[in-house]
Amino acid sequence: AILNDAYIAVTEIFNAEGVIEVRHLTLMERVQQIGGWFRQRRMERRIEELRKEARRKELTERRAARKRLQEQQRRLKHMSLLSIPSDSKNGRRVVPAKNAMQAELVGNAPEECEEPSAMLLRDAIFGELL
Repeated sequence: AILNDAYIAVTEIFNAEGVIEVRHLTLMERVQQIGGWFRQRRMERRIEELRKEARRKELTERRAARKRLQEQQRRLKHMSLLSIPSDSKNGRRVVPAKNAMQAELVGNAPEECEEPSAMLLRDAIFGELL
């Protein structure tokens, strides 16, 4: 009795869904569908290749920019260490002044001021960063 009830329920559900009609394709239509599928896959692969190439190019540019920045910072650090004289008594660095008036304000003697050529070189390097 249980199997009979289950069979009746399944047949009613199956009959309620109706018959699914599948359109049979001709050989030419099948070939066209398969060709379209291959074209789509080829296009998707090409898009992925282009994206990978663009990402690779962007990362290369970022690395080059980062290296340039690090090199500039290293050069500036080196230049600033060379251009700032140190006080021989206690090893403190003397604040460089651009002119004698600034030197008096800072407390450096006018002879400890940077030379104009060193100032121009430093300004050229700092101007390059900005």
